[in-house]
Amino acid sequence: MWRGELKPLDANLWFAQVRELARYCSTAPKESDAQAIRRAYHLVKVAPLALRRTALASTQIEEMELEGILESGRMLQAAQRTVAIVTKIVDAPCNSNKSQAIFVDDAERADRFVAASPALAVIGIWAEYISSLAA
Repeated sequence: MWRGELKPLDANLWFAQVRELARYCSTAPKESDAQAIRRAYHLVKVAPLALRRTALASTQIEEMELEGILESGRMLQAAQRTVAIVTKIVDAPCNSNKSQAIFVDDAERADRFVAASPALAVIGIWAEYISSLAA
């Protein structure tokens, strides 16, 4: 019935999980990169079908490829490939221990997300942006 795809989660439950991921990324330590990336990957795979065909259509990385990138320690690349959004990564203002991801959407609205690492910032900004689609 799902032709190799995982059965989608209920949209309300899925968006709640994405919002929780954004909260997690905002407070998680840098060592949590791989956990957040894997969580985002699995959320993409169980996303509601309408989102899979629109907002998430460009997220095409396979699990084996993702695991290879993670095992090589390239966390930022893994995050960017998992969520397939273009972000700019900069040091967070007034705090050299944090990274900031900046994402400009199609309406040219700039969003920022601060986290302990560039990878967490990318996953966090993606989660916040996707969550905004539920509103």
